[in-house]
Amino acid sequence: MELIDVSFQYKKSNRQVLDQISLKLKDDQLNVVLGLNGAGKTTLFNIMSRSFKPTTGTIKEAISHGQIAYQVQGVPFLNQLKGKDLVRLFLKTASQPFNSKNVQFTKEMNERERLLAERLWELPLGQMSLGERRWLMVMAMCELNRKLYIFDERHQALIPIRG
Repeated sequence: MELIDVSFQYKKSNRQVLDQISLKLKDDQLNVVLGLNGAGKTTLFNIMSRSFKPTTGTIKEAISHGQIAYQVQGVPFLNQLKGKDLVRLFLKTASQPFNSKNVQFTKEMNERERLLAERLWELPLGQMSLGERRWLMVMAMCELNRKLYIFDERHQALIPIRG
């Protein structure tokens, strides 16, 4: 995907949130967008995910909406949902198999990740730390077969696991 001179301005606003932004995502690599609060990162992600249309500019090699997994900031879930319910939500929505015993979800995890997933599996979201909920959501999204994954504020409250 390549964005060329993309600008965006919200209706009823006098200022451009994005002003002639150009970038090219590299295939099969981790592409990172960094910026200060209010710099327009979320707006950029909304354009990349095709949730917003740019005011001006071109998007080449656009990825279809169905091939994008986009984790937006602050998605609320009921505190009573268990870890397995969150995983089921992601996998079933994408017509992926779901095993209530956690086998498919944990098969590619290292031992430390597998132990954490097993602990969170039956735990209600309301009893998990914010970092544990974020980690579980990121791991579930990574199970989806998508061409582009966008994690807005992915690092916020995320617990380190690999190392």
